[in-house]
Amino acid sequence: MNEAILKERTKRLLEVNETIKKLDPTIRPAAFALLQDYVLADAAATKESKTPVTSDNGGDDDREGFFSKFTHDKPADNALLIGAYHYSQFGSSPFTTTEIESLATEVGVTIPERTDMTFAAAQREGKNLFLRAGRGAFRPTVHGEAFFKKTYQVSKGKNQKSQNSE
Repeated sequence: MNEAILKERTKRLLEVNETIKKLDPTIRPAAFALLQDYVLADAAATKESKTPVTSDNGGDDDREGFFSKFTHDKPADNALLIGAYHYSQFGSSPFTTTEIESLATEVGVTIPERTDMTFAAAQREGKNLFLRAGRGAFRPTVHGEAFFKKTYQVSKGKNQKSQNSE
C-alpha cells in the first residue's frame, strides 16, 4: 500500500469514526460494516482502473468487488460473468454447472435454469466460448479466454482447485 492510499484511507476512517461515535453502541458494528466501502472506495477504484482483476487470494471482498462492477439484464450473460470469475481464479480448468449455480446463489446473481445449455451454445463472432469437459463440466476455449479478457478485463488465474470442489 502506498502512502497516498494510506493517508486517504486514514482520513476516511477518521470521518467514519466521528459518525459512528454519535450512534447507539448496539448498532455501531453494523454501521461500520455499512460504511466500510466508503473507507476503501477511492483507493480501490484507482487500483482497479489501473490493473485487471487477478487471482491473488480469491477472497470474498474480491468476489463482491468483481460482481458489483458488472450488471447484466440477461441471465445467460450472468452465467458468462460467473464463468469469467472462475477463469480469473482458476484459469482454463474445467468447472461444473453445479459450481456455477452455487456461486450464483452466493453472490445473488440470476442465471438460467439450464446452464449446461447456456455454456454449450455460448458463441461470440461465430466461435464457441466453451468446450465440454465431461458430464456437466465445461472449460473455456481460446476464444472464450479472449472474450473474458476483453469483456471483463480479467487475467488468467493461477489458483489450483481443491479436490473436493471438482
